[in-house]
Amino acid sequence: MEQRTLGSTGLTLAPLAFGCAPVGSIASIRQSTKAMEKAFDLGINLFDTADMYGLGASEKVLGQVFRSRRDRVIITTKCGYVYSTKLKLVSKLKPLLRPLVKRISGVKNAAARTIKSETNQNFEPQYIRESVESSLIKLGTDYIDIFFLHDPPRTIIERDDVFQMLGTLRDQGKIRFIGVSGEWDVCLELMRPEKSGLGVSVLQIEMNLLKQEAMDRILPLAKDSPIGLIARQPFGHGTVLPALRGSDRLTRFKLQDDPRRLAQLAIRYVLQSPQITSLVTSMISPQHIGCNLEALEMGPLSDTEQRFCRSWADEAESSNAS
Repeated sequence: MEQRTLGSTGLTLAPLAFGCAPVGSIASIRQSTKAMEKAFDLGINLFDTADMYGLGASEKVLGQVFRSRRDRVIITTKCGYVYSTKLKLVSKLKPLLRPLVKRISGVKNAAARTIKSETNQNFEPQYIRESVESSLIKLGTDYIDIFFLHDPPRTIIERDDVFQMLGTLRDQGKIRFIGVSGEWDVCLELMRPEKSGLGVSVLQIEMNLLKQEAMDRILPLAKDSPIGLIARQPFGHGTVLPALRGSDRLTRFKLQDDPRRLAQLAIRYVLQSPQITSLVTSMISPQHIGCNLEALEMGPLSDTEQRFCRSWADEAESSNAS
């Protein structure tokens, strides 16, 4: 599989990265393990998790899968979200709740709302240190390749003490590179030359057909920046594909109104930008892995697909603005 270099880090990544958000929560340990093994065997080498995924279970499963071949994968994790005591208690019922969450959409949506309502954020330096130490234990490793602040507000990136702590952890060898996974406007600020002293090496940003402003503002700056870009959420938290389905523009541009082809179009649209090193997406089933890797084999977008994507995205942006 093609390898791309991530900014000035020297890390080489496959164009697709394995998103571990469902690991240990929606997906069982057995299913998650099989999916990660298959993805690795097919050439995917970056596995992206966070301390909040599965209330810590995601990091544990990921660590167990690659403990004996740690040097062959790139592991990224994040901190910033803090769960309430109530949610931690609910997590003990995960084995019983998982079948309901997977099969009944109403239960899944209710669970997502509950998680969001029971979550706060903490970026205090001492908490960051504790989070790194905790993640190292759960992952069963002595270093984290990229450690991201998870959706920090703008006020946090103005705090030198936050990045001083991350720098200390990097100097101690506990993390190799400092990253920020956040909103595009926060990441845009971090790409400015005056922020270079913070030591941020990698940015992870939501990029998809419905995030045109993010791509239009970030990608030109990335051409001359030493900071590496990793994209996430090519399907926009489930909003992109439903919006694409049934569009009269598909007929006009003679494109297939087929869920698999549209998913692959969404992936290819993001990865066509050379500034984007890798794209994180969940692929917890063999069908998802196959569909995603097939998208890579399809090559760059055709001129017709390019025109369709831009035309459709501009129309969607206008509709959202009105």
